[in-house]
Amino acid sequence: MRFNLEDIDAYYRENEKFGILFDRKRRKFYKISDCEARKIKEEKNLRIFDSESRLGLFDKSLISRVELIMTTSCNLECKYCFANEGNYNCKIQNIKKEVLDKVIEWVQDNRNSIQEIIFFGGEPTLAEDEIDYFCRSLNGLEKDISYKMVTNLYRLTPR
Repeated sequence: MRFNLEDIDAYYRENEKFGILFDRKRRKFYKISDCEARKIKEEKNLRIFDSESRLGLFDKSLISRVELIMTTSCNLECKYCFANEGNYNCKIQNIKKEVLDKVIEWVQDNRNSIQEIIFFGGEPTLAEDEIDYFCRSLNGLEKDISYKMVTNLYRLTPR
């Protein structure tokens, strides 16, 4: 997705290595990678914040969907891809276990409001082990959560 820097408020959390954009025209929040946040930081001053509560942006009870970029790798590398062949102009890597553990803990703490989890990428099926770990970790959750995946369907396995 393309953003007009004049229409967004951008926030960067250095210790967590991610950024948040608020698009005032669309009235939506977007979580961006640290490399995207650094690029925007060079073009526009970002507010640095230490916690969501100090920032005052988040009412966790309103968050019903979690979207995870499982990898910046893609098996097709289409030239027309909005994510620059799936890698978002970032280093090609899978999501780290430490990040998954934080998301798992957050989902467990906020299970009453979470309705769906979407695996995204690059091509998320290239991060099969990470998806398996994430889903198994939430198996005992006493809540029905819908799992979805945005995929090119080229690499499906029985798993």
